[in-house]
Amino acid sequence: MRCASCLCGGAAAGSAHSDAFSDVSDGCTAAVGDLVDFFGSGADLLDGIDKDSDLCTSIHDLDSFMKSFEEEITTSPTSSHGSGAAEERIVESASDCGESREVEEGIVELVSDSGELRPDLGYLLEASDDELGIPPPAASPARKELVTGLMARTSSEPLIVGRVIEDVLDYFRASVSINVSYGNRQVCNGCEFYPSAVAATPRVEIHGGDMTTFYTLVMTDPDVPGPSDPYLREHLHWIVTDIPGTTDATFGEEVVRYERPRPNIGIHRFVFVVFQQKVRQSLDTLPTCRSNFNTRRFAAENDLGLPVAAVFFNAQRETAARRR
Repeated sequence: MRCASCLCGGAAAGSAHSDAFSDVSDGCTAAVGDLVDFFGSGADLLDGIDKDSDLCTSIHDLDSFMKSFEEEITTSPTSSHGSGAAEERIVESASDCGESREVEEGIVELVSDSGELRPDLGYLLEASDDELGIPPPAASPARKELVTGLMARTSSEPLIVGRVIEDVLDYFRASVSINVSYGNRQVCNGCEFYPSAVAATPRVEIHGGDMTTFYTLVMTDPDVPGPSDPYLREHLHWIVTDIPGTTDATFGEEVVRYERPRPNIGIHRFVFVVFQQKVRQSLDTLPTCRSNFNTRRFAAENDLGLPVAAVFFNAQRETAARRR
């Protein structure tokens, strides 16, 4: 139970709050009345707005302007203006380091600002030109000539390293290929054969030209009697002329019979050289002996020009144990 004094105090407090609320309410009512007296009633104000066409038009124009402005700032331009105008650039400022970088508009960034690759665009790095729809580069005449020159130089490199181009031949660009083989073994530049393995006449195939193009084959040894003092350079081993293109040496005319290699001192090089003839049966000058043969002089005397192919192998004297 509450005492009488508490009830009396509570009643007094409630009366005080009621009086304060009444005062505030009266003040608000007075303020509203003053506004109504100044502007008139709400209906009168709306009537005035409806009747004032200029004010309505201004409000409508302002509303249209705000809508169009909002559309402008929310829509990004995607097309460039004018085909002759310079490309627009967007400058992105890096606030953390104070740097700025220029990125051409329309170019996709494969790397994010943090330096990491964007995984959603990673396929662009792995896709081939065909997958991306990029056409192959056109093979211009200059490019074809460059590729041909590189191929010719690649085929001549072993001849340069083996000093065949210097001791026997001048530098040339190979235009055909030859396949020289003794039995089942093919001759490659710089490979080594035992003299017993090259005793029989080799098979020489010419890959190039056609049946109406004729070639001359020459085989020499530039290291006689020994590579340290080759005062008998060169020793002639074989000459075959009028070999039709795409065939082998058996289709030509053997004007100097094949002689098997017999190296006595050191390692000897045995060189096969192919020249292209201008016409069939064009050789007028043939060697009278095998010693002191000169391939350059032979080509000049018969108007053969530079070689079109060459290959060489190495051989040295076999020991008695090897021969047994």
